[in-house]
Amino acid sequence: MNLEKLVKALIIFNLLIVIAMVYVVPEDPAYLDTPFTYFDIAGLFYIVLWVVSQFLLFKFYPSSRSFFTVMVVLSVPIGIGMTELTVATGNTYDLVTWLNGVTDGALLAILYLTNLNDRFNRLF
Repeated sequence: MNLEKLVKALIIFNLLIVIAMVYVVPEDPAYLDTPFTYFDIAGLFYIVLWVVSQFLLFKFYPSSRSFFTVMVVLSVPIGIGMTELTVATGNTYDLVTWLNGVTDGALLAILYLTNLNDRFNRLF
C-alpha cells in the first residue's frame, strides 16, 4: 500500500476516533456547575490546533510533521491537568481513547521512520 494513502487514511480514522470520543464521553453532573480551569481552556485551544495540525498533515505541508509532534507531546500535560471524571468511563470510552493513542503513535512512526521525508520537503 502506498504510504501517502496510509497516512491519509490514518488521519481520517483519527478524526473519526476523536468524534467518537466526544460522543461516548460520560457526563458527570457534579462538574456541570464548576468553572473552567486553565487546563480546560488550554484543552479547547489544543483541540483547535490539533485539527489544524491534522489538516496540514493531510496536505503534507513541510512543517506539519513537527507541528503534529508538538501537538502529541502537548496532549500529555493537558490531559493530566484536566479535571478528572468521577463517573465510571466504561469499556467503549477506554477503547476509543486507546485507539486514539495507537493511531497517533502509528502516524508518528510512519512520519519519522519511513521514506516520506521527500514528500514533506516538497511544497506542492
